[in-house]
Order: sequence, then C-alpha cells, then structure tokens
Amino acid sequence: MEDGRTLYFEGIKKFFDGSWKDAEESFSRASLQNYAPATNVCIRHMAKYGFLGDTRLSILKSDWFDVEGMIYIAELSYEKEFYQQAFAWYKVAAERGSGAGYYGMASLYFGGLGVSADSDKGMDMLIESAKLGYVKAEYLLAKSLIDAEDYTNALPFLMSAAAKEHPDAQYLLSLCYMKGLGVETDAELSSKWCVEAANAGHPDAQLSVGVYLYDLQKYEDAVAWLNASAEQGNSDAQYLLSLCYLKGLGVEPNLELFSEWCAEAANAGHSDAQYMLGTVCYKEQDHENAVYWFREAADQGHPAAQCELAGYAISANNNDEFIHLLKSSANQGYLPAVLKLGVAFYGGVGVEKNFSSALRYFRQAAEAGKAEAQHYLALMYLRGDGVGYNLDTAIYWFGKAHSQGYSESTEILCDLRKYIIGEMEDMVGQSSNAALRRIKYLRSQIKNGAQYRDYNVRIVKEAEATFATHKRNTKKSMAELEGFINKIDSILMLR
Repeated sequence: MEDGRTLYFEGIKKFFDGSWKDAEESFSRASLQNYAPATNVCIRHMAKYGFLGDTRLSILKSDWFDVEGMIYIAELSYEKEFYQQAFAWYKVAAERGSGAGYYGMASLYFGGLGVSADSDKGMDMLIESAKLGYVKAEYLLAKSLIDAEDYTNALPFLMSAAAKEHPDAQYLLSLCYMKGLGVETDAELSSKWCVEAANAGHPDAQLSVGVYLYDLQKYEDAVAWLNASAEQGNSDAQYLLSLCYLKGLGVEPNLELFSEWCAEAANAGHSDAQYMLGTVCYKEQDHENAVYWFREAADQGHPAAQCELAGYAISANNNDEFIHLLKSSANQGYLPAVLKLGVAFYGGVGVEKNFSSALRYFRQAAEAGKAEAQHYLALMYLRGDGVGYNLDTAIYWFGKAHSQGYSESTEILCDLRKYIIGEMEDMVGQSSNAALRRIKYLRSQIKNGAQYRDYNVRIVKEAEATFATHKRNTKKSMAELEGFINKIDSILMLR
C-alpha cells in the first residue's frame, strides 16, 4: 500500500525538478491515501505555472502546505541556491512555530545567504529554534555556549539533544562528563554517552571506544571500532588501525592493509602516519619518498620527522636547514634532536664548534635520561672541554650511562680504574723517594761536636717534619683516589 506522506514529498520534489505532470500525479495519489496536506495543495496552479526559475516560487501559497511541506520547499530552494525564497519559506514555517524554520533562518543569517549577514539575528533565531526543541539547534547552541565556557546554560540544551539521540550531542556530553565541564566528573556517564554516540555511528566516539579497548589490550574489539571509525575517514583511527595490522593486534599481521590504512591517514594529513611512511621508505632505501613523507610531517611540526629530515639536510651540505630542523625538533623536547645538536656543536658538524652550546644540549638530554648524552657530558668533564676538569662529575655521568647499558661508558670506567690504581702506585713510590732523598740529605748535614747540638736538633726536627708531611699528603691523596676507585667499583657492581 502506498504511503501518502511519501507521495506528498515526492510530488514537491518533482515540482522542483520541473516534472509538473508527475508532480500532479504524486499529489493526486497522496490525496487518494487521505493524506491531508496533499488535498490542500492547489495542483492546478502548480501544473499550470510549473517551475521556470526562482521567481516563479512566488506562485506557491503557504496555505497550500503544512509546516513539513514548507520546510521541504525551503530546503529544496536552499539546495538550488534560491536563498531568498528559502528564507521566505523558513520564515513562514517559523511563524507557525517551527523550530526547523528558525534554524534555517539562523543558517542564512550566519552565512549571509539571501539576507545580509547578521550574527546577532542568527543567534536570536538559533535560540528560538533551540527553545522549541529543534535538536540541531539545541546541539549547535550548546556547542557555542560550551566554546564560550558558559556551561550552565549549555548543559540543558546539550542534554536534551543527547536524549533525542543526536550523535554529536551525545559525544560532546561524554566529553563534558569526562572533563567535568559544567557537571561533576563521571567516568560511568562519560562512557555511557560515548558508547551511545559510537553506536549511532559517530566517528570520533567510535575512535574513543576503540582506543579505550586498545589500552585494555582487548584488541579484537578495538579493531572493530577502529575500523568503523576509519571507514568514515577518521585519520586517527586509520593510523591506529594500521598499527594493529602491522603488529598483529586483534588481527592477523597484514603488511598490505597496514600500508593501505597508513597511506589513507597520511594522505589525510596525519603527521604520525606520514612519519611512519617515511620510516618505512627509509628502511627500504626509497629515499625520495622517505624525504617526501618526512617533509610532509616536518612541515606540521612533527619533531621526529624534523630530526630525520635534518640527517638528509646535512648529507646535502645544507647546514642552515640542518641546524634549523634540529632546533625546531629540540624545542619540542625531542631528545634525539637535542643530542644531535650537542654532537654538532661539540664536533663542529654543520656549525662552528661551541663547547658552551654543546654542554647545554648534552646536559639537557642527559638529565632527561639519554645515555649517549650522559656519556658525552662525562667526556667533557673528563677532558675539561668548555668546563673545568672534574673527575668526580665525569665518573657520575659515566655511571649513569653505564647503568643504561652504554658500553663505551663502561669501557672508560674500567680504564679509569686501572689508570687511578697506577697513579696511586706511582704516587706512593714518587712521594716516598722524594721524602727519603730529603731526609738523607738532612742527615748528611749533621755535624760532630757539642757546639753543633742545637743545629743538629733543628736538622732532625726538619727531617721528622718532612716524613710527617709525606705521610699526611700520601694518606690524603690515597684517600681521594681510593674514593674514586670505590665509586667506580660501586657503579660497575650495580650493573
């Protein structure tokens, strides 16, 4: 059995398309189904005048249509860019209490279509529409108020729209509960509304559910939601889905699907995906495409891509770009770039040597836990490059790098231990020999005869003082060196 309402709207559409006889037939069939609005349409006038342009819409009379018909005519007018007529029909519908009518007028005021642009009037119309419970207006008004941090006035409209199953409103409400915007933070309600939005097909909500399940290592369920979001063009979902196929999380590993989804995300401007493709191309020695994707990501400020691209820049002797890229990356706290800047300034690679700058970058990376930077910082203290020689500090940073398995630091600590032991042995021998020579000389100065008694006493006392000083100095030096040995032994034993 035919549906009168469907035939009614079908007739309006055919009229707009210029198929007047077909339109008349649809209205007649709708009338036979006792669909009241169709019986009120003046079929004769529509068939007689037809649709010859936007001015001919004036032949249509508002009392021929119900509110739904008015809105439908307004929307068809809008689609054909007959904005003045669209505004007129939206206005008539609004005067009859249609929230959709007010919403259409608001859109035209905001866009300056068919009327002079007027954001204040647009907002007035939007508020009227929302007050009448028109769900699109409720969501848009709520979002506008939330953007202005007016959560108190926003939440009633947002909750109303969410309850009417508006997916955007449901997702935004889930964010409000998650972040405590105008409401108490409530993880359970946040999850509820997010799932509602996801089930309604909201791509960002589907992504959120997918990420939540991914973090719980429920990869099969996560992949289902990520795939749903990715199919709608969500680049974050596409990228995470590509990683699932790469790592075999929730699905069988599939390099072809990994490449497809990663490329989708990269082409949509996802910087992590662009960097990933650059890395893949680099490993395959496809340097032309590697540079292309690294640059795409770097231009968006991706620190790892900037650091990788810097390597290509120095290979091409483009020193200015090399330093610029590394600094841009390092300013975002990317430690490999910070380390590379330290190495560049320390060795004069692409820039003049500058121990002060090298020390600053090495210290930044070292304090953040970068083992290689800790090793370089220790070397600077050991060599006294741009900083005072300090064996104690050098051992400390070598120890930090050693604890992370940095083998070069381990080797230097072992070499230092041998060197210090050798120094201790030499020190004892040299100090003792010097003291003995001095005492032997003093003894040779002792003279016979009672008249030299006082003189001889002074000579003996000086010899005793020489021996005591030698003993103290040796003990002090040995203690200091033994302290270094103990520190090194402690470090090496901890590993």
